[in-house]
Amino acid sequence: MFSGNGIEYVAYSDESGAGSDRFRGVAVVSGERRYLDALRDRLCEILETTCLQGVEWKDVKGNHRRTRAAKDFILAGVDSVGPGKLRIDTVIWDMHDVRHDVIGRDDIANLERMYYKVFVNMAQRHRQPKWLLKPDENSAMNWVEISTYINATRLRKHRPGLINLLEQGETTIDLVDVKPQVSSSEPLVQLADLFVGLARFCRSCPNLLVKLDYRISETADLEQLSVLPREPVRLSNSERCRLEILDAFDGACKNAKLGVSLGTRGFLWTADPVNPINFWHYEPQHELDKAPTRSE
Repeated sequence: MFSGNGIEYVAYSDESGAGSDRFRGVAVVSGERRYLDALRDRLCEILETTCLQGVEWKDVKGNHRRTRAAKDFILAGVDSVGPGKLRIDTVIWDMHDVRHDVIGRDDIANLERMYYKVFVNMAQRHRQPKWLLKPDENSAMNWVEISTYINATRLRKHRPGLINLLEQGETTIDLVDVKPQVSSSEPLVQLADLFVGLARFCRSCPNLLVKLDYRISETADLEQLSVLPREPVRLSNSERCRLEILDAFDGACKNAKLGVSLGTRGFLWTADPVNPINFWHYEPQHELDKAPTRSE
């Protein structure tokens, strides 16, 4: 389970969204084990400081300690990414788009395909072939099947126009093992959960940017209160907490020049997927790109 340079590469993942949820997603926290171990230590310190055993996005509803822990988790993730270090990749898809609005859709098979897409993209960005995957154990994935597909995939993307002889001997990705984790005891899986939860929140929250501006204005100095909208914006307790986390995350990404945009599309999005924090909103690639059905 080591790469050619003798360094172990590990990916921790979690998925979010089921049932009637419109937006679903998968997030992967990946990189060298030494960097992941350092980040885990930092996350454990956050949990100890906030007197929590763990933190998940679904629990960020108004409790101050959980909000603080979730925000500090995400900011620790921002501080830890970088070229040659860690990546955090999140793919989000819309269950109402033309790809997914099909009769007899197989949601588990579709999730497996999305897992494949984000994992392969992640491995190719790292340019590392051998990986150990540690997903949330509650996943319903068929890891044997996913591993088979991943292990048949080139590490480098096919480049049109190159002579085939130049591509002979190209390394394929090698998913050495999959070791499901109990998310409540693995902070790195919890971090993946927070990233995919934050991304889904941005897609599903009505009038997100208006609410974010209002939330920021509420906490501004008295001299800045004139920027408040003429009509107060109604915010639930969970929205207030989640907008606070989003504002902190957006600011941290801008300060670090990570290329994560919020205002361009009205939700978190990364224009260049090479960047170490990558929000990928999957869109159908062509007319035949349809979600799998149970009859397949």
